[in-house]
Amino acid sequence: MDHICPKCGAELEKVYGFHGIYEKCPSCDYVKNELEGLLDETSEESTYETPIDQMPPATRRHYMLSVSMTLKTMTYVEVVLILLTLSSLIFKNAYVSYGFLAITLIIALYLIRGYVKIRKRLNLEPDEQESIIIDMLNQEYQLKELKKTHKTKFGVMHAYRQYRKKLKKYGKPFRFATDPLYHDRIMTRVRKDTDMNRRIQIQNYKNELGIHYKQREEAYNKALASLYRYYGYHVYISFRLGSVIINRHAYSFDDVLEAKMTNHIYDDVVDEEVNEDDVLLSNLDVTPHGIKNVKKKEEPSPKKRFAFNESDSQKRVVKMCDAMNIIVKTRTNNEIVTIIDHPYNVKSQDYVMKQNDCYTVTGALRRAVRGSVPEDVPDLNQEETVVKESEAMEKIQADLIALLKTPVVYQVPEEYRKKAGMDFQ
Repeated sequence: MDHICPKCGAELEKVYGFHGIYEKCPSCDYVKNELEGLLDETSEESTYETPIDQMPPATRRHYMLSVSMTLKTMTYVEVVLILLTLSSLIFKNAYVSYGFLAITLIIALYLIRGYVKIRKRLNLEPDEQESIIIDMLNQEYQLKELKKTHKTKFGVMHAYRQYRKKLKKYGKPFRFATDPLYHDRIMTRVRKDTDMNRRIQIQNYKNELGIHYKQREEAYNKALASLYRYYGYHVYISFRLGSVIINRHAYSFDDVLEAKMTNHIYDDVVDEEVNEDDVLLSNLDVTPHGIKNVKKKEEPSPKKRFAFNESDSQKRVVKMCDAMNIIVKTRTNNEIVTIIDHPYNVKSQDYVMKQNDCYTVTGALRRAVRGSVPEDVPDLNQEETVVKESEAMEKIQADLIALLKTPVVYQVPEEYRKKAGMDFQ
């Protein structure tokens, strides 16, 4: 029942096209194209944005310039050391002052280095900036989650230090399991790469379909051309198929009603040059054995010329043909086969050749008029080379449909999977 038209019950015909194979009903407008439907379902491209990508530029800049907890703590320590140094100067304790001043300078250099690094963050690549923002957001997220289970600030900080130790110990698998933004970032890349590879696979299948379709068309046209004879002037006739092609329009013998010749012949006056030798000889009595006497005339003819005079010309009427066609009447329209479209002298060899061509083409067309379409018409779709390409297209399309029907699986990369012996609790 899969190959029966649901509208009229007729058997569906298989059609091979550049974009694949589909079925259509010869009796109504029903078309069944499973491949096109599946391609339409998968044509929509997914968006690969993470929360970081959706972050406004102002917020992104805020995180880029944010001070880390360590740097913030060191800043507070630096302020305290400056106050202690000033106090020691007030009490005039040189050794204590020198000690505080040395520590203050060391921490100051550390702070300067840290703040310079913060400013340099703005010039980092987007991926590097994204990593820094994810680290900061993960810190906020972990502290927020730890506050739910720890009542004191000391307890929260201690638990966070334990988290950092595990993160250092277990690395990417632990980070992937505990950091939502990091997890989302990795899986977004996995989805992007998987979808890209899938689109490449689909496009490769579509390209192969197109290649085999072209090869099938070439094989079909080659087999079809072998059944036709070319008579010239854009006329092809196949008595095996009962078909005629005129000016690239195909007709069956039953549709060709009449073929008749038409030509346009007219009189034309042309100038014909007169040869001086012919004029001189016309005044001589010439025999096959030589010249017996010369006729002398008292009054030379006006047409008489001597060797030293210029040649003259005379008018002559000739038959010319500037149009010769074959009018082929069909059930739908009239086809015109042009044999001559510019003037020819009817006594010239070229004209005679054209006239013979016209008789040949007209005779063949009249045979087509009298003939009929054979009952046993060869099916070119069953030619060996055509069948080979058809089977190749069907196999490729079946593989493509199977791929399109297979659900997409986004696999976690091996380096982010939890290994045996890892205790994340």
